[in-house]
Amino acid sequence: MPDPIPTPAIYAHACTDTDAKFGQKSELGRLQRIKGPIYKVLGRGFYQDGCFISGHHFECLVNMEQTLIERKHEIHYVHENMDFLLQLVENVKAAEQMCRRLLYQTIGIAEKQKYQWLTEQLYSIIAKYMLEPTTDNLLAKEQSTRFVFKYAKHLMQKGKPNDLQRATSILPIAIEAACGEGWKPDTIPETEMFRTLHAALSSLMANIYMCKAKEPGITRKYALKRTQKAIKAIAKGI
Repeated sequence: MPDPIPTPAIYAHACTDTDAKFGQKSELGRLQRIKGPIYKVLGRGFYQDGCFISGHHFECLVNMEQTLIERKHEIHYVHENMDFLLQLVENVKAAEQMCRRLLYQTIGIAEKQKYQWLTEQLYSIIAKYMLEPTTDNLLAKEQSTRFVFKYAKHLMQKGKPNDLQRATSILPIAIEAACGEGWKPDTIPETEMFRTLHAALSSLMANIYMCKAKEPGITRKYALKRTQKAIKAIAKGI
């Protein structure tokens, strides 16, 4: 049975031209109220909006421009054309945000096929874009949190010690991000089992700790510790 139609946070359409223009005006108004070097302000904006890849490349471009200016290969700063700069920034942000939505959709498509190796590689690639729940942008935070749930569930199903350890390392931030939010699960069977994504994440963490408690060769002491962690994880999701 296929998963239900996901939430708008994952598959929302790209903004219209009107939205883009409004975003540029809002961005200009926000910049006028903030004091400080324009590039630093814009750079922070990338990370606050969950656009970590774009933010990194923006910093590289700023450094490149400074080098060109110092070597007198260029005499004009891009920020001298503010309208162009803001349009550039907003379009790049929109591109990364759309990319995140489509990457999440790609995982859902791949998981329904039989190419396990391809699904595995896609998870590794997409994780570079999606494992960032620590952002001020609620939409980006939700997207990342949903991906973490799917990725951790995938790692648990593989069941290898390294995969289980990886899952327990990425889940805590996602659980914290989902706490207090009304996000609903968008995967089967979680949609029928849990009222919130936070509860589903906590239950997944508990199940992974129980798997770790049953690993071959584990001592009674460590098995008990992992069982206790599983109980705590369940309690957090209530």
